[in-house]
Amino acid sequence: GVGITLGTDALSHKVFVVSIRGGSSADRSGTIKVGHVLTHVDGTAVTGAPGILTAEQKIVSSEPGSLVHLSLFDPDAKMAAAAYQVSLLREDLSMVSFAPVPP
Repeated sequence: GVGITLGTDALSHKVFVVSIRGGSSADRSGTIKVGHVLTHVDGTAVTGAPGILTAEQKIVSSEPGSLVHLSLFDPDAKMAAAAYQVSLLREDLSMVSFAPVPP
């Protein structure tokens, strides 16, 4: 995993970053923030509850030490700077968890 907790919004079906584990690969990147929307994992689109399952499989399916490529956007940023990509090093599987976003 990369140290993020993901959830979905029931209305928009977007997959959000709910929390970031301190010291994790996601935390050390300095770019991913709580509330950012995950759109792709290794080029595969993720939306809604099935998106969390897809993201989980893609993030943790390879060996620790390998890279995972995430595409996200900051819903609060101006359009030109909203979307970004980050490559993170997969770490121990206990570093990632998934939880629903409360309504």
